[in-house]
Amino acid sequence: MKAHSSKIFLLLMLLMSGKVYAQKATASLDSSEILIGQQINLHLQLISEKGKTFSWPVLPDSITKIEILNRSLPDTAIEDNNLIIRQSILITSFDSGYYAIPPFRFIDQSNPDSLNNFIETEPLLLAVHTVEVDTSAAIKDIKPIVALPLSWKDLLPYAAMVLGLATLSIAGILVYRKYKKKPVLIERKIPALPAHEIALTALAALESKKLWQQGQIKNYYTELTDILRNYLDYRWQMNAMEMTSDEIMKYPVVFKLDDIVKNKLRYILSIADLVKFAKMVTVAHENEQCMLSAYDFVNATAARILTNEITEKKEEVVL
Repeated sequence: MKAHSSKIFLLLMLLMSGKVYAQKATASLDSSEILIGQQINLHLQLISEKGKTFSWPVLPDSITKIEILNRSLPDTAIEDNNLIIRQSILITSFDSGYYAIPPFRFIDQSNPDSLNNFIETEPLLLAVHTVEVDTSAAIKDIKPIVALPLSWKDLLPYAAMVLGLATLSIAGILVYRKYKKKPVLIERKIPALPAHEIALTALAALESKKLWQQGQIKNYYTELTDILRNYLDYRWQMNAMEMTSDEIMKYPVVFKLDDIVKNKLRYILSIADLVKFAKMVTVAHENEQCMLSAYDFVNATAARILTNEITEKKEEVVL
């Protein structure tokens, strides 16, 4: 009886200390109800013992009629020797109704042969409502247009613009007259190896190394993302090596790409960030898919010799 009481007392003390954590996965919404087109965040959180490795779920572009607009990078924290990983997903829907969000599964990579080697979140329900419109009422402005009197302050910006253009024109004429008979440098464009050929050659070389087949998963994704970042640098001069994944996806030339092409790059960067920062262990299919997506992205965005993809040779001539 004493031994039994001691065990109960020890369990209570551990619970009171606040340092007993169970492995747990949760999913939550900012709100369970939205209007059509309204955007909210879906939050994923995983709590596990430090040192354990879980495969983070890879989300598609849509769940039923719920569209995924953006994914944040997983945020990792250590609390009382437990690993806590959080991620926010921006979602919306353009169809009214009630939509179920199925459970998200986190697979324990340290125990792959067990039948219970995963943790699941609870399913969620999102209600999407329409905006009621009174079709019987006439369409009209909220307030009539009010005409404002024109003042000198309104004309000041235009006067400053005219004065600035006149000053620039005079300065340009004076510079032209001063240097028009002197030798100037004429740039001769010499084509260089196109950016996509460099990237495709590097991808083939990486593929031949068979890094992930030898267990070097982190090195594999580091080299793969470096190849794509160098390609983006050479292709669009966007300094991608110094950017985060979110900054790359928001860069204007990338943001304007076709969604199918853009999502291939997002998929690679998301998996690579989870491997490098959340220590996710990928499976063979994911590794192969990332390589195929890299080839597709480079081929889809390839361009032959462009003005911004050439080296320059300067030659002095007299005009």
